[in-house]
Amino acid sequence: MYVMLNLQDRGYSHKAIQKIDKNKVLFIVGPRRSGKTHLINEMTDENILVPGPSFKRFNCDIHNVRCSLENKSAKEVQELISKYRLVIFEEAQNMSNLDSIIEGITLLKDDDEKDSNTHRIIITLSSLSQRKPRYLNRINLKYVIFHVMPLSILEIIGNSEKPNDINLDRAMRFGFYPEVWNSNDEDAKDVLEELVHEHLYRSILDNQQINKTKSLHELLRQLALNIGEEISISKLAKYCDLDNKTVERYLNLLIESFVIFRLGPLNRRSKNEVKVRDKYYFWDIGVRNCLIDNYGLVANRVDRQALWENLCLAERKKAALFREQSFPSFFWRTHDDQHIDLIEEEDTWLIPYNFRWNDFQDIDTLDTKMQTPSAFKKLYGIETLTQVSQTNLKDFLNE
Repeated sequence: MYVMLNLQDRGYSHKAIQKIDKNKVLFIVGPRRSGKTHLINEMTDENILVPGPSFKRFNCDIHNVRCSLENKSAKEVQELISKYRLVIFEEAQNMSNLDSIIEGITLLKDDDEKDSNTHRIIITLSSLSQRKPRYLNRINLKYVIFHVMPLSILEIIGNSEKPNDINLDRAMRFGFYPEVWNSNDEDAKDVLEELVHEHLYRSILDNQQINKTKSLHELLRQLALNIGEEISISKLAKYCDLDNKTVERYLNLLIESFVIFRLGPLNRRSKNEVKVRDKYYFWDIGVRNCLIDNYGLVANRVDRQALWENLCLAERKKAALFREQSFPSFFWRTHDDQHIDLIEEEDTWLIPYNFRWNDFQDIDTLDTKMQTPSAFKKLYGIETLTQVSQTNLKDFLNE
C-alpha cells in the first residue's frame, strides 16, 4: 500500500507554536527540503502567527537578502528588526555574519524584557554546525530548538493497527523526503538526484568552502556501501585520497548537515569488546541509494539486511526527536564476533535490539524475543533482546 501524505497532516505547526515563547528565539533545524519552509508558510498563512506590517521574513538563500544583511553590525540588526513583531530568518546558515545577527537579536530581547515588549524571532537552519552559533556560547540568549526531519513511518501510517500499511519496499528504496515520497518511482529518482546535489554539494561544499568535491563524493559513496559496518578512518582516508584529519572533519560536517549519524561501540566491561571504530548510517535511505545508484527491489538486493538496519535506526532517531527524547545509543561487538545492533541506555538500564528483515514477512516466522549473546549476558546480566522485523516495527518505534 502506497500512502500519500499532505504536509499539512504532519501537525507540526501547532507543535512548533507551542515552542514559541515571547522571551525565547525559536530555532527550526533540519535538512533542506524536509518541510521547514512549508512549516513557516503554514504558521503564517493560517494566522497562527500574525503576519502583516508587523511581519518581516528574510530568506537568506536569496543573494540580495544576504547582501542587505551581511555588513550590518549587531546594533544595526537590532534597529532593523525592532520595527516588526515577528521576524523570520530562513536558511540563516548562509549568513557569514550570523554571530552578529544573533547578537542583534539578543540586544532586542534584552530590551524586550526591560520594556515588556514582545518580538517573536524564528531562525531556520539546515546545518547543526550553525544551529548553535559561536556567539550562543558567550551570551545569555534564551532559545528553543524544534526539529523538522524527513517524513517518518509513524507519520505515514498514523494510528493504523495494520503493520503493513506502509510499503516498506518502497521506503527502503526511495526514503522519506516529502517530495520523494509523494512522487511516482521514476520521478522519485529525479527528485533524489536533485536533492542530493543541492543538499550535499550546495549546502555543504559552498557553505563550508570544501574544494575537494571528488574526495567528498568518494567518502559518501564508501559510507553508502558500508552502512552497518565499523569504519576505519585511516582506510577511508586512503580510499578518498585524504588525510585522517580531513576525513574526520568531513564526517563531522555530514553529521552536522543531517546526512549521516554516528553509532559508537559500548565497551565497559571487557578487553574483548570492540572499542575503537564507529558505524555510520544515513538519515534518509533514499539518499544512500542515490549515492550508489541502486533503487532495486528489496527482495533482489544483497544489502537488504543493512538497509533494514539503517531504516530502523533512522526511524527510531526521528521518533525520539519528535518526542523530544534523548538517550545514549551504542552497538556492541566482541572480537570473536558476538554482536548486538543497538543498545539504548535509559537511566541505568541497557536495552538491546537486533534488526532482522524477514524475507517471509507474510508468515510470522521470527520471534521478537531472543537470547542475548553469551558474552553480553555474562558481562551485563541481561538475558533477552528484542528482535525487530516488519511485524513489530511499529511497536519498536512507539516504545
